[in-house]
Amino acid sequence: MIGEWLSQRQGLVEIPGYLAGSDLPYPKQPYAEEVPFTDHLSVVRLLGGWGSREGPQLGGGPAADLVYRGEDGRLAYRWELLTSRLDPYIIESGYRELTLGLDNIPYCLVGGPDLQKYGQVAPPPDFREWETFIRALGEELVRRYGYDTARHFRFRLGTETNAVGRFGGTQEEYFRHYDHAAKAIREVLPEAQFGPGYLLDRRHGHQSGDAQHQLHRLG
Repeated sequence: MIGEWLSQRQGLVEIPGYLAGSDLPYPKQPYAEEVPFTDHLSVVRLLGGWGSREGPQLGGGPAADLVYRGEDGRLAYRWELLTSRLDPYIIESGYRELTLGLDNIPYCLVGGPDLQKYGQVAPPPDFREWETFIRALGEELVRRYGYDTARHFRFRLGTETNAVGRFGGTQEEYFRHYDHAAKAIREVLPEAQFGPGYLLDRRHGHQSGDAQHQLHRLG
């Protein structure tokens, strides 16, 4: 599920009733719409950081970020964007098995943006602010959807972060980026799973493994 299209209800369709009466009945969920044949949703680019060096096709810019810097210089949040992206799936369609990708980095957290194919990838100069934002995100997920729902979410840091153009920092900066995000989620949702995102198999140019298999439970 792609962040830029979530508010447009990407993938959600009404399942015709007659499919339940066929020789191979479709196991329809008790909701008006669902993503066909899908129990687990993997969401990328949820945070914002949208834009592209290749042109405006991905849209967005800072106004699409969940976090921005207020006039007082402090972090402020656009949680209405979060709910417009996730409510259609969690509240309206009953999905509970979600992997939330923490990939593109919002513009206000970096000194200067580094736009690549899929968005802004420059690391934050202050990883404590990144941690503050991720902690606030976890708290908002609990407030909006309840702890019992949010604790089942899986979180992954990045997508294909070993590929050029996916994370603009050094290996050490990635480790710090990871550690601060993991700490923030652990404090709010100690039962949730957190791990790295997909890695690119450089030999064949495709994703290696499965994010669910790469996730580990925080201890």
